[in-house]
Amino acid sequence: MNGVKAIIFDTPGLCDGSGKDHVYMEKIRSQIKDPDSMLYINRLDETRLTDNDKRGIRIISESLGPRVWEQAVIVFTFAKNVSPSEYEAKLTKRTQIVRQAIADCIKNPDVAYQIPAVAIDNKSDTIPDGKEWLGEFFTVVADRVSLKGMIALLGFLTPSITKRTTLNKQQKQLIRRKFVEAVLQSSGTAMGIGVAVAGLLNAPLIIGFSGAGIVGTLIGAWLSKYDDE
Repeated sequence: MNGVKAIIFDTPGLCDGSGKDHVYMEKIRSQIKDPDSMLYINRLDETRLTDNDKRGIRIISESLGPRVWEQAVIVFTFAKNVSPSEYEAKLTKRTQIVRQAIADCIKNPDVAYQIPAVAIDNKSDTIPDGKEWLGEFFTVVADRVSLKGMIALLGFLTPSITKRTTLNKQQKQLIRRKFVEAVLQSSGTAMGIGVAVAGLLNAPLIIGFSGAGIVGTLIGAWLSKYDDE
């Protein structure tokens, strides 16, 4: 996709009652042992974490290791199901609940409570506070992804992001900084890039990237496009 080789694993879902949770995670681990990014997906309009949610967090932590949460982003779906008057409080509370569950599992609150959270909605470009969510979602993921994963991420998503949303100045600066760091780190080296995306909304996705020559293309595309401040 967009010149980047991608392998996508779409499982029936963790904790779906099939008894194959560890089979799913072993398939993931056999392909990508050191994920560069992870999305933990949960509904914003729920009131609590279920036992299955907590079990899923434990399975992910055991299979991929506690360090996978260092590149994680908490993504809350169905944001538009929450009223504007309740949105900020709901997002704060749900974020605290998920972070606490992760902290309890990995026994490392410092890592858990640094995981950022974003709200999205599949049926709307905006969330209850009136803001467009795509640019913020992309920026948060870019900030959390490993440096080598950043190269693949930009190559994979550039066309869809630039067509659907306008990044604000702060978002541009953050992405540009992270991109420059990634280019400097990977300059002159062959790259094998893996990005793992795991979620608990019955759709964990694992994406594996590999490619060379993408760095030069992205330098021209991103450093010229976003060097306007």
